[in-house]
Amino acid sequence: MDISILHADSNILSQRGLHSILMKGGGISGIETIHDGQLLGTKISEYNPDLLIINYQEAGFFSIENIKFVKDKFPNQKILVISSDQNQNRILIQI
Repeated sequence: MDISILHADSNILSQRGLHSILMKGGGISGIETIHDGQLLGTKISEYNPDLLIINYQEAGFFSIENIKFVKDKFPNQKILVISSDQNQNRILIQI
């Protein structure tokens, strides 16, 4: 079964790189990308992805608040969080 992915990332280079890797692996029906946290809820509603990949950046465009929003509004949404934040407790405690 192919899956659909919504990739939320403000870094265009990592968006394109991950997109390329995932599409080469197969099993993906499509990948939508967004770079603005304000569009997160709208895109999830429109696209209804099987998986949300979100690049959490402490001082970036996608924050803990965005992740909390998704968990509250879309409780069944599968989420993979990618982060360069080395403090895992900061992320895990918040979500």
